Amino acid sequence: MGGSGTSTNNGVDINGSAVTSQGGNIVVMGTANVGLTSLDNTGIRIAGAGIVSSIGTGTILIEGTGGIGTDSNPGTTISNLFGSTSVSSVDGDISITGLAQDPTGIDQNGLVIGGIITSTGTGVINLMGTAGNATSSGINTTINGVITANNNNINVTAITGSINTPAGIAFVTTFTATNTIINGVLTPGKSPGQLQVAGDFTIGAGDSLEFEFQDYITPGTDFDQIIVVGGVDITDATLALENISGSS
Repeated sequence: MGGSGTSTNNGVDINGSAVTSQGGNIVVMGTANVGLTSLDNTGIRIAGAGIVSSIGTGTILIEGTGGIGTDSNPGTTISNLFGSTSVSSVDGDISITGLAQDPTGIDQNGLVIGGIITSTGTGVINLMGTAGNATSSGINTTINGVITANNNNINVTAITGSINTPAGIAFVTTFTATNTIINGVLTPGKSPGQLQVAGDFTIGAGDSLEFEFQDYITPGTDFDQIIVVGGVDITDATLALENISGSS
């Protein structure tokens, strides 16, 4: 469990270090401190070229629970801001969960992905996030977030809050898999943004795709766009359009 300082009371902090396995399973579980008036109390933070890696059939399970504070108390963050932060396996599944439990303030995101998550063999990648409130992100991928399952599926599930990808024109393919399956509300950019997907793309029945637009000229800046190199299945999904131009 995290400490009790004025900020950054993380449960587990893998910063510039490595957790590796030569075939066995890896389990990382962390809970940030609660009952604080500080900010940035993250359940699990992997950053600064931190690495979690297994080979063979070894699985990886990462479960973070954010603390209670003023703002920014995510469940799990994987940040590539200061280096090549990564989570990788070969044939073992990767499951990453982030739970934010503070219902007040801003940026109470469940799971924030700004690093590289890769399964090079047959492993499935499961991502699940629960925001502390409906205005925060269940799962938020940043411009450095790249998720690749070379020979299997990626399952992306947001329990509370939406699934957000970066705003603006996409310079990387965020999801590469046999099939990327969205469960929840997907909002590319959370302002106009462009999402690139390699492989099939599915939005589950009863789930939603929210598109924003303010003009019809440039995709990624004037309106949301998803580029899929593969098949698309949005059977029984909901499409919501929002005009953010201020005009009718």
